[in-house]
Amino acid sequence: METEQSSSNATGSCEYVSSKGVQCGKSVAVNSLFCAEHTNQPSIDLEIYKSIHARFHHYVNASWTRTSFFFLVEAGFFTVFTGILVSTTNKASLYLTSINFVIGSVGLAIGCLWYFSSKINRKFVNLWRGQVIKIDKAVDKRQHHTVVEEQFQTSVSALELIQFLCMIFIAGWLVSLGVLIWLTLAH
Repeated sequence: METEQSSSNATGSCEYVSSKGVQCGKSVAVNSLFCAEHTNQPSIDLEIYKSIHARFHHYVNASWTRTSFFFLVEAGFFTVFTGILVSTTNKASLYLTSINFVIGSVGLAIGCLWYFSSKINRKFVNLWRGQVIKIDKAVDKRQHHTVVEEQFQTSVSALELIQFLCMIFIAGWLVSLGVLIWLTLAH
């Protein structure tokens, strides 16, 4: 598969690089980084579009997979935490209270990790969405995908809602740990 590399063209030669790593070297066409032969090769643009679109989908799918995993782990930790908290409400069991504090702290740490992970994912999804829009403007003259993606960039995305859910979990863990400390000091 042959690819093109885009960078600033100070030499005036075509920036097309073959799959064997050989640069074209012909003079560039007007308003282009490539020579006349390589400017009109829709198959190259289509391959680049497929590659960028695949990367974009990878980040979207990875974010949903991670979210499902973190949600399952957080729910499990919260269930164990509340189970131990309820069972030790009127008892002074230092052992179970310390286990519960560790479970709560780990749950809080996972919630924070989930928040930062979703923040980074959101950054990369937005970056690759921008790249899809950019190449779509070059490949698809009707720009069907560009219209939808540009509107999606200005609205609240699912990844922003995931970040909000992370903040709710973090707040829930802080309140739960506060209740645990309060109950421990009350006895």
